[in-house]
Amino acid sequence: MADSTQEFVVDNEYTLSVVTSRTHDGSSFKERSTITRTFNFLAQQVTTHVRDTALGSTGGYNTGGAGSVATAISQQHFDDFRSDAEIVYMHSKLRDMGGTPPAIEEVTRGINKKPAGLGQNRS
Repeated sequence: MADSTQEFVVDNEYTLSVVTSRTHDGSSFKERSTITRTFNFLAQQVTTHVRDTALGSTGGYNTGGAGSVATAISQQHFDDFRSDAEIVYMHSKLRDMGGTPPAIEEVTRGINKKPAGLGQNRS
């Protein structure tokens, strides 16, 4: 059985995080993945932190269970996005939650929007 939750967290007036957690209870392992995407509108970047844990359901290492933790962190500047849709959405969400990020025109001005049909032949 898998469960998923999503939470928006205002870190400060110009930064919003969205935390997505998923848990899965398997027959021998309980797995949990947490993905945190932090949109910093002052720095104009997104930091993504992924954390995966798996714990044996047999009681841990004392009783023969196993466990693992894996983490990954990446940063992406707004200019590297193909589309500004996610940035615009998160900017609006932060404003709705009381934040005061810089104007959306300031944070999306450098985004190089790619055309939609990337697989199409261009002559």
